[in-house]
Formats: sequence, C-alpha cells, structure tokens
Amino acid sequence: MEQRYRPKRGAQSRSRFDVATNSLQAKRAARASAGAGAPLTFQRGLILGVLIVALLVLFTVWFVGADFRVHDVVVQNNQGVPVQQIIGASGLQGEHIMFVDLNAAAKQIEALPGVNAAQVSCTWKVGCEILIQPSIGIAMWQSGTDIANRVWSDEQGRVQKALNDTPVKVNIKVEDGNVPMLAAPINEKLARAIKELLVLQPKVMRYTYTSQYGLMFTDSRGWKVRLGVAEHAGIMRDKLTLMKEIGDQLVARNVTPKVIDVRFVEAPFYEK
Repeated sequence: MEQRYRPKRGAQSRSRFDVATNSLQAKRAARASAGAGAPLTFQRGLILGVLIVALLVLFTVWFVGADFRVHDVVVQNNQGVPVQQIIGASGLQGEHIMFVDLNAAAKQIEALPGVNAAQVSCTWKVGCEILIQPSIGIAMWQSGTDIANRVWSDEQGRVQKALNDTPVKVNIKVEDGNVPMLAAPINEKLARAIKELLVLQPKVMRYTYTSQYGLMFTDSRGWKVRLGVAEHAGIMRDKLTLMKEIGDQLVARNVTPKVIDVRFVEAPFYEK
C-alpha cells in the first residue's frame, strides 16, 4: 500500500529554494541598511570639518586683527627729544603685540641724539611704554643770523633739535656759518673743549664760536679771549692758565687789550 507524507495542518513547508531566497533577501536588507547609514556619517563629518575650518578662520582674523596691534605708545621721562621722533624710531606703532622685539626697539631709541638709554615694555590691549634716560644737555647752539634755528648737543657731541624745555649748561652763539647739523656729531676737538671748559670755569655760561677762532668768551674784565678748540685732552687748562698770566702782565703794565689769543700755547698774543 502506497503511503505519502502529509504535513501537519498549520505548519508551513519550506523547500531549499525558500531557504536560499530568504537568505539572499536578508543580505540585501543588511546592505541597504549599511548604505543608508554611510551618507549620514559622511554628512556629520563634513559639517564638523566645516565648523573647525570656520573657527580657525575666525581665530586667524581675530589674531591678526586690530586687537593685537600696538596703537598707544606712551613716552615717559623724556627731556629734549620730540616724542614723535622717539615713537617713530621705536617702530612699535602698528606692530603685532606678540611679535614686538623690545630689545631692538630700545636700541633704535638709544641711537637718537639726546637719549642715553631706553626701556620698552608692552601689554596687550594697554599699549607700550617707553621709559627714557635722557642724555645730559651740554650746549645750546644758536646762529647769529637765524635765532629761531637752535640745536643742542649732549656729552657724546650728538646734535638734537632744541625744544623749549631743554636744559643745557652753556649757550654758544655761532657768528659765522650755521649751527651744527643734526645728521652728524660735532667735531671731536670742539666737543672736548666744551666739556673741559665746563669743569674749568663753570660760571661762564656764554661762548661764541667761529670757524677761524674756535670758542671765545668775554672775561670778567670785559676782555675778549680766543680759546680755539681742544687739540688734545687737558689743553684747555693750559690755555686758561696762559690767559691769566698774560692778563696779569697787562694789568701790571696798565694795558687794556681788545683781544687775548691763546689758541696756540706756543705763540699767544694780544691785540690792543
């Protein structure tokens, strides 16, 4: 008798074809699910990258912008040098606060006539401060034909344009030619003579100068004395000593000279 297999009611029969089909569909669904997540992850990464670049651009613009530039420069303890000349020499104005070379700025300021030393400090959003140690003013130079054009020289012989508040030890009137130039120091022999005279006769405050006779002054008796310049150190003392000896001899002889000339100690003379 022939027997056949009959599945139970309610149960689904599955062939090999059905199993294979179901497996393929599952793989396709997994690939579809993975494909749907990839664009989302890429979009998130792209957005994050754009935000980072934007932040870097904003930071760069801010960092190189006006907030980090030197705008205010204050000069303290200055005496005899124009403030704008000091600020210009420093090179600080408009520079980036993070890259300012304070030592270089100080050296550039110290090279100015009238400045002995300088100290520079800078603070973000505050500005920079320049503290000046001024040079000692030795002589104020004034032309006999142009009284408005005045300059002064310091101990090193450097020449600076005169300001109203510049203190000096002597005044020198140039009777021929022009006052010393700003671009170069005064003659070394002339500078030495002025410094020696300040020590030897500090009460004499006024001298005259010509290219021919050098430094001259009028003594307490009203006599004009030609001193010349200091050819070597200590020579001005010898010239003043010689001037006194000649003066004493002339007083003893009751002679009133017009000029006593001691420019050359080997050949002094006087004019009546």
